[in-house]
Amino acid sequence: MYEMLRGDSCYTASEESKLLLRINEKYRTKIRHISGHWLFYVHLSSDNAVDKVRNLVQAVDHPSGPPIQDPCRLDIYIVPRNISPWSSKATNIAHDCGLRNELYRLERGRCLAIELAEPYSGGDLPFRDDIYDRMTELLSYSPPDMEQMFNDGSRKPLEIVDIFNNGERGGPLATLKAYNQRMGLGLDQTNMEYLVAEYTNLGRPPTDIELFMWAQVNSEHCRHHVFNATWTIDGTAMKNTLFNMIKNTHKVTPDFTLSAYSDNAAVLAGETGNYWAPDYSSGVWALHKEKVQPLIKVETHNHPTAISPL
Repeated sequence: MYEMLRGDSCYTASEESKLLLRINEKYRTKIRHISGHWLFYVHLSSDNAVDKVRNLVQAVDHPSGPPIQDPCRLDIYIVPRNISPWSSKATNIAHDCGLRNELYRLERGRCLAIELAEPYSGGDLPFRDDIYDRMTELLSYSPPDMEQMFNDGSRKPLEIVDIFNNGERGGPLATLKAYNQRMGLGLDQTNMEYLVAEYTNLGRPPTDIELFMWAQVNSEHCRHHVFNATWTIDGTAMKNTLFNMIKNTHKVTPDFTLSAYSDNAAVLAGETGNYWAPDYSSGVWALHKEKVQPLIKVETHNHPTAISPL
């Protein structure tokens, strides 16, 4: 069975004000007010656990009634395209709280209420990209189908992307370009020329998994093409790459750093601190004193990326 529970506001007052101002400054379509609240989508084995989940997510009571009929009002539902990180963590927490046999999965979305200055005439909203992330979320004007949301589906078979034999004008490269555009792989011209040459040498076309794998491992996020590139500005070659500029702080002032740029993290020199930990032989928790070395991790450019460009 499925349940949809309403949560508190998904915006702070300042976030609502900033979003309203940004939309009205950027677009001809004006809005008078915008608000939103969390919606929790629950997949349960029975209705016995609904109240427990309600307490867990701190759902709020909201009077139900017919939809508000106002030509200037839009109700917009935003949900994750796939299982969200929030869902994975929240489901694990719920299972650890005694709901393992009653709860299959918990997901979270948003419902936005937008009051337009003029009646909505249909079509795409010009400011839709300001209210959701098109790469990781879905936007609709009606509540999502929870059966579809929680459906695991079946595995798709391996697909041969036959770049050599579908008659596309321009040959294999044009076919690969069309596939790249349709699937959003983000391959550039040199990537695709290389792949066509390699698969020509192999004597076979690529599979969809191989192309998706190449798109990820050869992305800027993984390879740092831009971050490791040399720069020439106004005819003058720059001394450092962007990556070297990032590392320069540690190079100039390495004090109190035990490890940097190793295993994708850094360790700083710490001080003696107190922490509570159990003695696993007795099960007794006790206070321990030990030098605590802070471990930090900062990605060079987690956002924006192909996963979350906005």
